[in-house]
Amino acid sequence: MAKDVRDAHRSGLVSVVVPAFNEEKNLPHLYQRVSAALTDNWSFELIIVDDGSTDSTLAVIKKLQRQDPRVHYISLTRNFGHQAALLAGLASSREGTP
Repeated sequence: MAKDVRDAHRSGLVSVVVPAFNEEKNLPHLYQRVSAALTDNWSFELIIVDDGSTDSTLAVIKKLQRQDPRVHYISLTRNFGHQAALLAGLASSREGTP
């Protein structure tokens, strides 16, 4: 039964929303794992919300976006917390609003 559910959703879009606060070293690994997990079976967008990072998180996100148009980002003006970052990412996803 699970295989039928997966087959039914293959034509859809998966929106992956990730809040990021000072995650410059982790984002390339995150991108590789999400991409590897979804590329073969799903259309996806990866929305990374920079939650006011003070390191190079935003620069890393922009580099990932230049390499892959499925990567999108939102840059918050300060740290609002992961809940607000998730809400911002969900609101901007192509799948709709939360």
